[in-house]
Amino acid sequence: MADRIFAIAVLLFTAAFFAESRSFAAKNATQTLSSAFFPTLIIAVMSAFAILVFIRSFKRPTPGISFSGLAARLKEHWRIPVLFAMFAGYVALMPAAGFRISTILFLLAGFIVLQPRFQTKRLLLYVPLSLALAYGIFFIFERQLHILLP
Repeated sequence: MADRIFAIAVLLFTAAFFAESRSFAAKNATQTLSSAFFPTLIIAVMSAFAILVFIRSFKRPTPGISFSGLAARLKEHWRIPVLFAMFAGYVALMPAAGFRISTILFLLAGFIVLQPRFQTKRLLLYVPLSLALAYGIFFIFERQLHILLP
């Protein structure tokens, strides 16, 4: 049952992002692909996997639903809802702050959340890595693929 609920949630999530990707700028004469191409590709792959999980959820026997262990599971796996909330913040921040700043902040925060325990010296790795990834992705899309990013 959990797989079914998760698949439905992912499909709703991808439907919302697909609708939002329609508002991206149209392809101009210098672009090979439109700005919505890459997000639409990711959305399509996520949707395909969600449909697969949804179909497979009917083939497996489902144990009874119990929310009694939910608090313990969230305590153990707290990073998952935090990363979903961070991603929502990333998407909300992108129109105002732009791709590069939003991506740098999201990656830096993601690296910090995903590490088992906080170590200040790891920031010496995370900050340049966040900068390199954000600017590298920006360079590839803007200069090589001619796809404008927000």
